[in-house]
Amino acid sequence: MQKGILIIATGHHNYGRMAYNLALTIKAKSNDLPIALIFQESAVKHLTPAHLEIFNTLIKTDKKWNELKLTAYDYTPFEQTLLVDADLLWMKDNVELVFDQLKKRSFACVNEGYYDIDADNDLSNPNYAFGGPTAQELAKAYKLKTGKLWKIRSEFILFKKDEKAGKIFAKAWEIYNDPKVNSETFAGVYPDEFAFDVALNICKTDCHIDRWQPTYWPNLYRFHIPELHKINKTYYAFSFGGNTATKAAKNIYDLIMQAATRKLGLKYTFKLQSKKEFLTERKVF
Repeated sequence: MQKGILIIATGHHNYGRMAYNLALTIKAKSNDLPIALIFQESAVKHLTPAHLEIFNTLIKTDKKWNELKLTAYDYTPFEQTLLVDADLLWMKDNVELVFDQLKKRSFACVNEGYYDIDADNDLSNPNYAFGGPTAQELAKAYKLKTGKLWKIRSEFILFKKDEKAGKIFAKAWEIYNDPKVNSETFAGVYPDEFAFDVALNICKTDCHIDRWQPTYWPNLYRFHIPELHKINKTYYAFSFGGNTATKAAKNIYDLIMQAATRKLGLKYTFKLQSKKEFLTERKVF
């Protein structure tokens, strides 16, 4: 298959439900683009066969959730893949438009800017911090001497099934499994972003234009949510990532899902929940 969307659902069954909801919002915009689901049995146990029919391809895995983005290149059935987190909902009317981002590159993802190693100048978004190693610490630990050290977010990654993207994923996997820095853990494991950051520099690849934001994530804007039609003009998807879903976020989630299910003639069943309500490892954040 030439182009398609890859969604990951592992662990708690609410991730399977969110993946199903995301797929509905995509299908409501375009029924032509195939969707593949990488899943653990635990994540889809509350979905019926009728629910699972929304996905064109089902890929069962035993890998841990934190390993799947790093190995998505090996899992994808597509020549051009959009890899997305389950806690997104689609916004844009023209879904396939996103693949235009791959016309001149093999890899593209959300980013918060970069650290210019040559100038020793951090040009990344100061409002985005995860508690991991600084860019200077990463550059020193991995002996990065030149170029850009990107600060990516891995909820929205586009890549081709080609040699260049394959090298990025392979290098990120290698780095993740032999970390030379200490990082705060997220839900008990290292986040995957730092491995992609370093891999992109080593592979001499820009992840996209500076601060490319295909998703609207309210957490970056003090939880401010503009009117939906304004978000739709600029962003491909709305991100509901984070431990807490505010009342405003839940209302927006309902509006998007109600529109999608109404168009598809289906019932809106699975409401958005704060992750800290159903994940014990998130309660400390």
